[in-house]
Amino acid sequence: MNIPKVDVVLNVYGKPYQTYVTLKSLLQVSGDMIDKIYFIQEAKQPHNDKFDIVFNDIELSQKIQLFIPQYYLYIKKTKIKQYKKEDYRLSLRYQYGFEKSDKKFLFITHNDVLYKDNIIQYFLDNIKDNMGVGEIGQCWNCPFNFAKICNRYNYADHKQTYKEVKSIFKQYKPVRKHKLNKKHVFPLPECRLNEWFCLINRELYTSKSYPNGTHLFGSHIRTDTSVEWFREMNLLGQTFKHLNTDSYAKHAYFSEEGNGHQALLNDEKYFAQEEKAKEYIKEFFKEKTD
Repeated sequence: MNIPKVDVVLNVYGKPYQTYVTLKSLLQVSGDMIDKIYFIQEAKQPHNDKFDIVFNDIELSQKIQLFIPQYYLYIKKTKIKQYKKEDYRLSLRYQYGFEKSDKKFLFITHNDVLYKDNIIQYFLDNIKDNMGVGEIGQCWNCPFNFAKICNRYNYADHKQTYKEVKSIFKQYKPVRKHKLNKKHVFPLPECRLNEWFCLINRELYTSKSYPNGTHLFGSHIRTDTSVEWFREMNLLGQTFKHLNTDSYAKHAYFSEEGNGHQALLNDEKYFAQEEKAKEYIKEFFKEKTD
């Protein structure tokens, strides 16, 4: 049986034990479908974290291609004019994988996800002519969700005018400040293909994104990573599909809030989550963590 292969890309900033859980659990459910793992390790790491537990794993080491970007961009606003400089462009999240992979599809993942079922097969079965599939939208921040007008499945179907949208935003306050686009109000500012796990058609991406377009998936222009890229792709007529992933994966599995970023701002949460990951590794992977 000819099993289709994809490449995996993850940006790694801290969380070595959660990173190990992410990759090891992904291999358990989708390993036969994975060729390379582009392990993009930020040059700056919180607490001087090391990733020996990942690199010393024989199964993982055979697939991992390590890349350390020159620039540490974190969540600073992306400088589009710098895209022509390869060192800068490849420092954007995931971009190294997009440019170095030879696969049709790339699987993007955060490094704090627990995988429970064959998510790559699930995504491949559903991507069809779409540019990407996964979870769409940070709807918990959006007035259209508060007003029960929109959900992740119908984000592309709205036809309200700029004035109508502005009125809804005034009535139902957004969690984050937004500047609506008068000419093309949709997609809304919280619409994106969420990066914690998604599948992207790399061939379509290459043909539509910079330098053939303005933006890249890993860019941070407005509210969050990939928002402006997602907006541009929609305006160019590309489509994306939201999929229910509850039985396939859990993002920020070791976080009580279900939010991975908060741990990077709070050392107590950070180390507590890493300890939980250690215990998971011992119990389910039967590996030592010391």
